[in-house]
Amino acid sequence: MMSTPSLPDPRPLVLHVIPTLSLGGAASGVAELARATNAGSRYRAVICVLGGESAQDPDVPATTVFLDSPVQARRLAGRRCARLRRLAQELEPAIVHLHLWPTVPTAAVSLVGLRVRIIVHVRDTPPVFRQRNARALVNRWLYGVSLRALRAHCVSVSRAAADHTARGLKVPLERLRVVLNGIDLRKFPERPRPRTPAGLGNPFVVGSGGRFSPEKGHLDLIRAVAAIRRSGLNIRLRIAGDGSMRGAYAEQAKVLGLGDGLELPGAVQDMGEFYRSLDLFVLPSLREGLSRMLLEAMASGIPCVATDAEGVSEVLTSGVDGLLVSRGDVPALQAAVERLYHEPALRDGLGTRGRRRVEAAFSLERVGLEVLGLYDELLARTS
Repeated sequence: MMSTPSLPDPRPLVLHVIPTLSLGGAASGVAELARATNAGSRYRAVICVLGGESAQDPDVPATTVFLDSPVQARRLAGRRCARLRRLAQELEPAIVHLHLWPTVPTAAVSLVGLRVRIIVHVRDTPPVFRQRNARALVNRWLYGVSLRALRAHCVSVSRAAADHTARGLKVPLERLRVVLNGIDLRKFPERPRPRTPAGLGNPFVVGSGGRFSPEKGHLDLIRAVAAIRRSGLNIRLRIAGDGSMRGAYAEQAKVLGLGDGLELPGAVQDMGEFYRSLDLFVLPSLREGLSRMLLEAMASGIPCVATDAEGVSEVLTSGVDGLLVSRGDVPALQAAVERLYHEPALRDGLGTRGRRRVEAAFSLERVGLEVLGLYDELLARTS
């Protein structure tokens, strides 16, 4: 049953719409953005989840509406559109802020004829925007038609994701703005000192995380760490998260001889503590918008290795505040991890400079101010 929070607040309402909260970094980013633009500001925020609440959901703000159960959300798209329309008519939002591409066609059907401004937050670089198969072409057509019907303005978490969207969907530049991703630095304090050095029985702990799916590149990292372990170095790999590939990762680790050198703790509630337990964080992604996990690890003062996936180079400069390798290049990934295993001074320098980089350019406060400025512009244009 859909329930609407009591909102006597007279400030303009922003309705954030997301398919589900069980989406790792994207869901956390939506929740944090809603808080950042709500507390003490000139706007109030409500999150609308098209699917239902699940046991895997992160910390959910009080003003959150769940339209359906997860099963109903998959089966009854028409009812979901009708419920979103009724919710918008009841709450009368000044702005509807859509997150992730599946919300866009739903909103185009649900909000037709309503006087509301639309923002689409671009958080990734989906391959369908450049593929030429029939399904990709249909999806691109659907997203493009929906954006034009909504007269939507797009906000991208990285310049790479903005370029990807502009080319794939022919979005006019005047309707596309880059607001680089940001994190709440208070949740990720810098580690005061390095972990106990590797050696003398202490393993060198490499960490990663995210949704367990092929585009995240975790299998490349498993192969790289397995090769290092076979060379005789005392190294362990810890990957936080869950997903459809978890069993396959564990099985592949056994085949490669990594065995008990791989830890899969599942969904981790305290990611700050997770990062501080590592000697090195690795982002092996094959595609990214702009990784929140990379920002969080850098903020924690952990040295980082990352692939050159789209948005990563906007965060990390190789040799300055981390190391970059080519995506999909397992030998290069192995070499970077081995280098940092053997060079503690380099690890310390990269970790310190990584924290400073995130402090300077990727704070949640900066994101909140830029998004609030866009809200003001949209309302001023139509007032």
